[in-house]
Amino acid sequence: MASAQRRSGRPAPGLGLGLWPGLWLGVWLWAACAAAGAGRVQGRGALRDAGAFRLPAHARIFGGVNASAHEFPAQVYIVSLLQPGHEPPSGLFCGGTILNEKWILTAAHCIKHSVRTVLGFGTANKQRLEYQVAARVIPHEEYVLYGRNDNNAENDVGLVEASERLPLDGRAVAAARLPDALHPLPRGRGVVVTGWGRWTYDDLQAHPGSTAVLKKLDVHIFPCPGDVSHVICIQTDAGTGICDGDSGGPLMVNGVFYGVASYVDNVNDDPMLDPNLHCNEVGSWAVYMSVQAYRPWIHQHTGI
Repeated sequence: MASAQRRSGRPAPGLGLGLWPGLWLGVWLWAACAAAGAGRVQGRGALRDAGAFRLPAHARIFGGVNASAHEFPAQVYIVSLLQPGHEPPSGLFCGGTILNEKWILTAAHCIKHSVRTVLGFGTANKQRLEYQVAARVIPHEEYVLYGRNDNNAENDVGLVEASERLPLDGRAVAAARLPDALHPLPRGRGVVVTGWGRWTYDDLQAHPGSTAVLKKLDVHIFPCPGDVSHVICIQTDAGTGICDGDSGGPLMVNGVFYGVASYVDNVNDDPMLDPNLHCNEVGSWAVYMSVQAYRPWIHQHTGI
């Protein structure tokens, strides 16, 4: 975990981990989809059978620690294959959170241009996840990018519908606890973010000895600049944070699901800023979409 959205002169995909050469992602995703049809892909077997799929072993939250196998049973790993012409050409890796046996909440930028989406769930280790091809995705109808470099977002939430009912057992797979719309966001301790996102913009094959385990990080909520009715801002200590691949993942407060990772902003807002802004840049903060603010939209589409 380090940051959510990289600055560049073109629309950035947010914190989704984009694999630019990424041939192995496309090969694996198409193989998984073909094998599963609209149903479930058995995780370890499907990965071996696909052959070309290799997890980026160094992907992780900056400064985070490993989560235990079933510590965050509502966490989902999302892989989206994008429509031709959208960057990155191979697809995106993101996070998501289980709402019930049929619905997952994630960031709109993770699924906006997806032609096929795969869900991974059941444990903290990506290499041991159970996979399922999603039935459909619903990005927020008013999702937009804005800012000097299209590096900020509005209404960056989206829903993914599972093609089969998720096996909610309360241990390995569980629905998240949603916040009461009438109660404000609690302040103080107990604020945690999680994700499988990468921690460097270096080559994806670097650090081959690292693990592919879900990371967790304690963070601090701080006042957002401007309109704060629909977002939550977090700051972390120097050298820590969320990064590409953490998009769509949850912000939890005392075990309750309060936010969806969207993008990272920077106090300097310099148009000449290096487009390879590191995710743990001093003076940056991460922006999460507020689950409370989008409860009416979620209910409209899911009944939850």
